Amino acid sequence: LDEKYFRIKEEGSLPTLANVVFVLGKEQEGLLEIDVFGDSKGTDETVTKLKKIGYKNIEANKNSSKAEESFIEYNSEDYYTGYKLSQKLGIKNMVENKELKNKINIFIK
Repeated sequence: LDEKYFRIKEEGSLPTLANVVFVLGKEQEGLLEIDVFGDSKGTDETVTKLKKIGYKNIEANKNSSKAEESFIEYNSEDYYTGYKLSQKLGIKNMVENKELKNKINIFIK
């Protein structure tokens, strides 16, 4: 399974033996929203890579990042997905943001 189908649940309504659950069902719009912030060249390259990997719900925000280093912002439930994206995109820095829900932000230097 691709990393976009994994979620880490700390407290679930059903008792399970593991903290990782798989999201099953038909994917129409995408399970996860990804916003990419950066200059036009870096943003376009990242969006192209994400589409090749299989992500669908991607929004490019060109000229809207003044990040000194590239980093990925994720919610704790989406840590595994953020981690795998960091490996595939070559971004080492990751920052947890508890306000995100089913969303990952990628800031390009």
